[in-house]
Amino acid sequence: MIDTLLASPQYGEKWARHWLDVARYAEDQAHTFDVKPKTQAWRYRDWVIAAFNSDMPYDRFVKLQLAGDLLPDAPDDPFTRFAGLGFLGLGAEYYKNTAAAQAIAEELDDRVDTVTRGFLGVTVACARCHDHKFDPIPTRDYYSLAGIYMGTNMSDAPLAPAGEVKAFNEAQNRVKQAEEKLKKVRAEIKKQKGGFRAPVANAFALKALGDEIPKLKKEVPPAPPVAHVISGNGAGMKVYIRGNPATTGDAAPKGFLQVLPSAAAAGDKFTRLDLANAIASRDNPLTARVIVNRVWAWHFGRGLVSTPSNFGALGDRPSHPELLDWLAVNFVKNGWSMKWLHKQIMTTATYQLESRPDLDNDKVDAANVYLWRGARKRLEIEDWRDTLLAVSGTLDPTLGGPTFDLRDANARRRTVYAKVSRHELNGLLRLFDFPDANVTADKRTVTTVPQQQLFALNSEFMIGRAKAFAQRVEVLGATDAERVAAAYRIAYGRAPEAAELDLAVKFLARPAKPDDKLTRWQQYAQVLLASNELMYVD
Repeated sequence: MIDTLLASPQYGEKWARHWLDVARYAEDQAHTFDVKPKTQAWRYRDWVIAAFNSDMPYDRFVKLQLAGDLLPDAPDDPFTRFAGLGFLGLGAEYYKNTAAAQAIAEELDDRVDTVTRGFLGVTVACARCHDHKFDPIPTRDYYSLAGIYMGTNMSDAPLAPAGEVKAFNEAQNRVKQAEEKLKKVRAEIKKQKGGFRAPVANAFALKALGDEIPKLKKEVPPAPPVAHVISGNGAGMKVYIRGNPATTGDAAPKGFLQVLPSAAAAGDKFTRLDLANAIASRDNPLTARVIVNRVWAWHFGRGLVSTPSNFGALGDRPSHPELLDWLAVNFVKNGWSMKWLHKQIMTTATYQLESRPDLDNDKVDAANVYLWRGARKRLEIEDWRDTLLAVSGTLDPTLGGPTFDLRDANARRRTVYAKVSRHELNGLLRLFDFPDANVTADKRTVTTVPQQQLFALNSEFMIGRAKAFAQRVEVLGATDAERVAAAYRIAYGRAPEAAELDLAVKFLARPAKPDDKLTRWQQYAQVLLASNELMYVD
C-alpha cells in the first residue's frame, strides 16, 4: 500500500504543499503594487509537485531552487531547469520610491532568512544588526550571504523552445513598431497648420496603420510560458552598521557561513551556485538533518527537533538524537530520496500506533515526546477541503495548471491549486490556520474557534457538498439503513455501529419541517461531513 501511495500523483500534491509553506509561496506582494504581477507563479508550485512525484534527489532539489540557471549539468528541459528558481523569484519586493536602500535591505533579509532557515535550520537573520547572540554567526556572515544576492534581478525565464520565444518577440516588435509609427503620424497631424497634400497623406497613413495594427496583433502567437526567477550574481556588499544601509562598515566578502564547510572560498567569485553546492553537500551536517526532521514533523505533528527551522542554541534539543542522525546519514546514503525516507518512517511500529491514551504514560510524558502513542491530528485545510470534495464525489483530479479562486463555492480542484495571496489571504485559508506567506513557515498553528463550525454549518461550499453527497448515496441502497451504511463506508471507511445506524434511520424518517431548506438526507449528509471523525486522524 505504501508503495502504491508513493507512486500516486496525489503524493506530490500533498507533500509539495508542505514545502510551499517553507518557501512562503504566494502569487502577489503585500508591500507594494508597483511590481509586475507574477501571473505564472503557479509554475513554481507545479515544479515542486513534479519534483516530489519524480523523487528528485533532495540535494538536486536544493541546487535547482538556488542556482538552476547556473548548474553545469542542469537538464535541457527549461521547466525543470528554471521553474524551481521561483523559490526566491517569488519572494518579497518592496516599494522603492523614497527609501530604496532600505527596501533593498528588506528584500535581501527575506532571501537570507528563507534560505538559511528553510534549508539549514539556522536563524542567520538574527545577525543582521549585530553578531548572533547565541549561535556562532557573526554579522559579517549575514552580509556575506546577502552580498550573493545584492544586485541580482527578479526576471522571467522563458520555458518554451528558443524558436517559439524568438517568433513571439519578433511579432511583438512588429506591433510595437507599427504603434510607434501611428503615434508619429498623429503627432505630425497635430503640428500641421495648413496645406492640403500633407494632411491628406497623413490621413491615408493613419488609416493604413489603423488597419494594419489589428492584423499584426492577430498574428502574434500565444505568449510563451515563463518562470519568475532570480537571476544574475550579486556584487557583494559592506556590513551595514546596526543594520542601517546609510552607515556602512567593512566589506563582507561573498561566501558561506564560516562555521560550516564550503568547497569554494569566500570572495568576489563566490556565486549562487557555490552557495547551492555548500548547502547541498553531503559534508554539511545540517541540510540532511533539517529536511529529515521536517518530514518527521509533517508525519507526526512534531519533529524530533520541535523547532524545525531553528537547530541553534535557542532551538529545542533533539528528543531522539541517535534516530535523527541515523535517518539523516542513511537518507544521504540512499540518494537523498524522499520516498525512501517516507517508507522508512511509515513502516515503523511507532508510526502505526493508535492515539489511544494511557493514564500511566500520560503522567510521565503527557506531550507524547517519546512517542508511546500515535498523535491525534486535525486535517489541514487543504486535506479537509479535498476530503469533502472526494467524499461528496465532486473532486476534480486534474493535475497542475493555473490557480483558481477559493471564493467560488463551485470550485472543485484540489486546494493546493488555489490562489495564495500575501496581500489578502483567502478567508477560508485564514480561518483554518493557513500560514502567513510573507515569511517562511516551519509549522502551522492549530486553533479552534466558533467561526470554523459556523463555516461547516452555513457556508455555501458545505451546503453544496452535502447535497452532492446525499445524491451520491441515494443510489447505493434500497433502504435508508443500506444508504447510511454506504455513507459510512465512503466517509469513514467503516460500518456504522448499531446505535449510530438506529439514530440515523430514526432521524431520516422524521417528516421535514416547512422552513427546512435541505431535505432530511441532505441534512444528515452535512452532519457526516462536518463531523470530527472526518476532520481528525486518530
